[in-house]
Amino acid sequence: MKKTAFLFSQPPFGNFLSKDGLDIALAVSLITNKTGFFFIGDGIFHLIKNKKSKNILLFDYTTKFSIFPMCGIDEFYSCENYLKDRGINKDYSFLVNLILLDQLSFKKKIDSFDCILNF
Repeated sequence: MKKTAFLFSQPPFGNFLSKDGLDIALAVSLITNKTGFFFIGDGIFHLIKNKKSKNILLFDYTTKFSIFPMCGIDEFYSCENYLKDRGINKDYSFLVNLILLDQLSFKKKIDSFDCILNF
């Protein structure tokens, strides 16, 4: 089975692209646990705990990310610079155990996957 990378580069609210990506990732994860999740740019906001989505009258679907570690999927990556650019430090509370890499290692990690889906 090929290794599948899911890239989340859009913020969690504002369109349904990321929600659809999460639903696809859940479906693929039922077939294989050879998956990895990469959070690029504003995509990092998916993993922040205690978002106040009710203030903007939206359902917070991002809590579903916490299901993956229970299924043995624990590859969640982001680049240190993406957090720094958004004023988020590495001690922030995330929904999953996030692995922070430098830019070169982050790119190499993505390149190690056979199939890459961007949401």
